[in-house]
Amino acid sequence: MYHIHHDRRSEHSAEAIYQALSAIMQEKSFDKITISDLTRKCSFSRATFYRSFDEVNDVLAWKCNARYQEMNDAFEAETGHAEDGYAYLRHFFNYWMKDENSLVLEQLISIGHYDVIYQIHTDNSMLVRQAIHEQVPQADAYYDYYMAAVIGAFIGFLITWIKHGRKLSADQLINMVQSVLDPDFHQV
Repeated sequence: MYHIHHDRRSEHSAEAIYQALSAIMQEKSFDKITISDLTRKCSFSRATFYRSFDEVNDVLAWKCNARYQEMNDAFEAETGHAEDGYAYLRHFFNYWMKDENSLVLEQLISIGHYDVIYQIHTDNSMLVRQAIHEQVPQADAYYDYYMAAVIGAFIGFLITWIKHGRKLSADQLINMVQSVLDPDFHQV
Protein backbone atom coordinates (compact mmCIF):
# COMPACT_ATOMS: atom_id res chain seq x y z
CA MET A 1 0.00 0.00 0.00
CA TYR A 2 1.12 3.55 -0.57
CA HIS A 3 0.46 6.46 1.72
CA ILE A 4 1.73 9.67 0.16
CA HIS A 5 1.02 12.82 2.11
CA HIS A 6 -0.23 15.67 -0.02
CA ASP A 7 2.70 17.93 0.58
CA ARG A 8 5.42 18.94 -1.83
CA ARG A 9 8.22 17.01 -0.09
CA SER A 10 6.32 13.71 0.06
CA GLU A 11 5.18 13.96 -3.53
CA HIS A 12 8.70 14.84 -4.66
CA SER A 13 10.12 11.82 -2.80
CA ALA A 14 7.50 9.50 -4.27
CA GLU A 15 8.19 10.78 -7.78
CA ALA A 16 11.97 10.35 -7.30
CA ILE A 17 11.41 6.77 -6.11
CA TYR A 18 9.21 6.08 -9.15
CA GLN A 19 11.87 7.53 -11.49
CA ALA A 20 14.49 5.34 -9.82
CA LEU A 21 12.27 2.28 -10.25
CA SER A 22 11.70 3.10 -13.93
CA ALA A 23 15.45 3.35 -14.50
CA ILE A 24 16.20 0.13 -12.65
CA MET A 25 13.45 -1.72 -14.56
CA GLN A 26 15.50 -1.03 -17.71
CA GLU A 27 18.45 -2.84 -16.14
CA LYS A 28 16.99 -5.78 -14.24
CA SER A 29 13.93 -7.92 -13.83
CA PHE A 30 11.20 -6.39 -11.66
CA ASP A 31 11.09 -9.36 -9.31
CA LYS A 32 14.79 -8.84 -8.56
CA ILE A 33 14.44 -5.15 -7.65
CA THR A 34 14.80 -4.44 -3.95
CA ILE A 35 14.04 -1.48 -1.77
CA SER A 36 17.80 -1.10 -1.31
CA ASP A 37 18.18 -0.78 -5.09
CA LEU A 38 15.63 2.04 -5.10
CA THR A 39 17.04 3.93 -2.14
CA ARG A 40 20.57 3.68 -3.55
CA LYS A 41 19.45 4.92 -6.96
CA CYS A 42 17.67 8.00 -5.60
CA SER A 43 19.96 8.54 -2.57
CA PHE A 44 17.14 8.27 -0.04
CA SER A 45 17.04 6.40 3.22
CA ARG A 46 14.88 3.32 3.73
CA ALA A 47 12.83 5.42 6.15
CA THR A 48 11.98 7.81 3.29
CA PHE A 49 10.81 4.86 1.19
CA TYR A 50 8.71 3.38 4.01
CA ARG A 51 7.16 6.76 4.78
CA SER A 52 5.44 6.52 1.40
CA PHE A 53 5.37 2.85 0.38
CA ASP A 54 5.20 -0.58 1.95
CA GLU A 55 6.77 -2.49 -0.94
CA VAL A 56 8.16 -2.01 -4.44
CA ASN A 57 4.82 -2.89 -6.14
CA ASP A 58 3.23 0.06 -4.37
CA VAL A 59 5.37 2.51 -6.31
CA LEU A 60 3.74 1.51 -9.60
CA ALA A 61 0.26 1.44 -8.05
CA TRP A 62 0.78 4.98 -6.72
CA LYS A 63 2.00 6.26 -10.09
CA CYS A 64 -0.90 4.64 -11.95
CA ASN A 65 -3.34 6.21 -9.50
CA ALA A 66 -1.63 9.60 -9.80
CA ARG A 67 -1.90 9.43 -13.61
CA TYR A 68 -5.57 8.47 -13.39
CA GLN A 69 -6.28 11.38 -11.04
CA GLU A 70 -4.43 13.71 -13.40
CA MET A 71 -6.51 12.44 -16.32
CA ASN A 72 -9.79 12.96 -14.44
CA ASP A 73 -8.73 16.41 -13.22
CA ALA A 74 -7.86 17.46 -16.77
CA PHE A 75 -11.22 16.23 -18.05
CA GLU A 76 -13.13 18.07 -15.34
CA ALA A 77 -11.11 21.24 -16.00
CA GLU A 78 -11.90 21.06 -19.72
CA THR A 79 -15.59 20.20 -19.49
CA GLY A 80 -16.67 20.72 -15.89
CA HIS A 81 -18.44 17.35 -15.91
CA ALA A 82 -18.94 14.22 -17.96
CA GLU A 83 -22.14 14.75 -19.96
CA ASP A 84 -21.13 12.54 -22.87
CA GLY A 85 -19.60 9.13 -22.20
CA TYR A 86 -17.83 9.10 -25.51
CA ALA A 87 -16.28 12.52 -24.88
CA TYR A 88 -14.91 11.10 -21.64
CA LEU A 89 -13.77 7.95 -23.41
CA ARG A 90 -12.00 10.01 -26.10
CA HIS A 91 -10.23 11.96 -23.36
CA PHE A 92 -9.43 8.69 -21.55
CA PHE A 93 -7.78 7.09 -24.59
CA ASN A 94 -6.04 10.29 -25.74
CA TYR A 95 -4.58 10.75 -22.26
CA TRP A 96 -3.16 7.22 -22.09
CA MET A 97 -1.81 7.47 -25.65
CA LYS A 98 0.85 9.94 -24.54
CA ASP A 99 4.13 8.13 -23.88
CA GLU A 100 4.76 9.77 -20.52
CA ASN A 101 1.30 8.72 -19.32
CA SER A 102 1.24 5.17 -20.65
CA LEU A 103 4.68 4.21 -19.30
CA VAL A 104 3.29 3.15 -15.93
CA LEU A 105 0.64 1.01 -17.67
CA GLU A 106 3.33 -0.60 -19.81
CA GLN A 107 5.38 -1.28 -16.68
CA LEU A 108 2.41 -2.87 -14.89
CA ILE A 109 1.57 -4.96 -17.97
CA SER A 110 5.18 -6.10 -18.33
CA ILE A 111 5.12 -7.55 -14.81
CA GLY A 112 1.61 -9.00 -15.14
CA HIS A 113 -0.12 -6.67 -12.66
CA TYR A 114 -3.36 -6.18 -14.56
CA ASP A 115 -5.12 -6.28 -11.21
CA VAL A 116 -3.53 -2.99 -10.21
CA ILE A 117 -4.69 -1.32 -13.41
CA TYR A 118 -8.23 -2.62 -12.93
CA GLN A 119 -8.36 -1.68 -9.23
CA ILE A 120 -7.07 1.86 -9.81
CA HIS A 121 -9.58 2.46 -12.60
CA THR A 122 -12.42 0.97 -10.55
CA ASP A 123 -11.54 3.08 -7.50
CA ASN A 124 -11.47 6.24 -9.61
CA SER A 125 -14.42 5.63 -11.89
CA MET A 126 -16.85 8.33 -10.78
CA LEU A 127 -16.67 10.22 -14.08
CA VAL A 128 -17.23 6.99 -15.99
CA ARG A 129 -20.21 6.25 -13.75
CA GLN A 130 -21.70 9.70 -14.35
CA ALA A 131 -21.20 9.59 -18.11
CA ILE A 132 -22.44 6.05 -18.63
CA HIS A 133 -25.37 6.44 -16.24
CA GLU A 134 -26.71 9.32 -18.34
CA GLN A 135 -26.57 7.20 -21.51
CA VAL A 136 -27.60 3.81 -20.19
CA PRO A 137 -29.59 4.15 -17.00
CA GLN A 138 -29.62 0.79 -15.28
CA ALA A 139 -31.69 -0.40 -12.36
CA ASP A 140 -29.75 0.18 -9.16
CA ALA A 141 -29.59 -3.56 -8.46
CA TYR A 142 -27.62 -4.17 -11.66
CA TYR A 143 -25.70 -0.94 -12.03
CA ASP A 144 -22.56 -2.16 -10.25
CA TYR A 145 -22.44 -5.20 -12.54
CA TYR A 146 -22.86 -3.01 -15.58
CA MET A 147 -20.08 -0.70 -14.39
CA ALA A 148 -17.78 -3.69 -13.76
CA ALA A 149 -18.33 -4.75 -17.37
CA VAL A 150 -17.79 -1.23 -18.74
CA ILE A 151 -14.60 -0.64 -16.75
CA GLY A 152 -13.38 -4.12 -17.63
CA ALA A 153 -13.96 -3.33 -21.31
CA PHE A 154 -12.12 0.02 -21.06
CA ILE A 155 -9.15 -1.63 -19.37
CA GLY A 156 -9.22 -4.59 -21.75
CA PHE A 157 -9.13 -2.28 -24.76
CA LEU A 158 -6.34 -0.22 -23.18
CA ILE A 159 -4.19 -3.26 -22.35
CA THR A 160 -4.76 -4.85 -25.76
CA TRP A 161 -3.93 -1.56 -27.48
CA ILE A 162 -0.62 -1.38 -25.58
CA LYS A 163 0.20 -5.04 -26.26
CA HIS A 164 -0.42 -4.47 -29.99
CA GLY A 165 2.04 -1.61 -30.19
CA ARG A 166 -0.35 1.29 -29.62
CA LYS A 167 -1.23 1.53 -33.32
CA LEU A 168 -4.92 2.44 -33.24
CA SER A 169 -6.20 5.99 -32.75
CA ALA A 170 -8.54 7.05 -29.95
CA ASP A 171 -11.41 7.23 -32.45
CA GLN A 172 -10.76 3.69 -33.68
CA LEU A 173 -10.78 2.43 -30.09
CA ILE A 174 -13.98 4.35 -29.35
CA ASN A 175 -15.66 2.79 -32.39
CA MET A 176 -14.76 -0.64 -31.04
CA VAL A 177 -16.02 0.22 -27.55
CA GLN A 178 -19.26 1.57 -29.03
CA SER A 179 -19.77 -1.66 -30.94
CA VAL A 180 -19.35 -3.63 -27.71
CA LEU A 181 -21.56 -1.39 -25.54
CA ASP A 182 -24.21 -0.82 -28.20
CA PRO A 183 -24.91 -3.86 -30.41
CA ASP A 184 -27.02 -1.67 -32.73
CA PHE A 185 -24.06 0.66 -33.37
CA HIS A 186 -22.75 0.57 -36.92
CA GLN A 187 -19.41 2.17 -37.69
CA VAL A 188 -19.63 4.79 -40.39
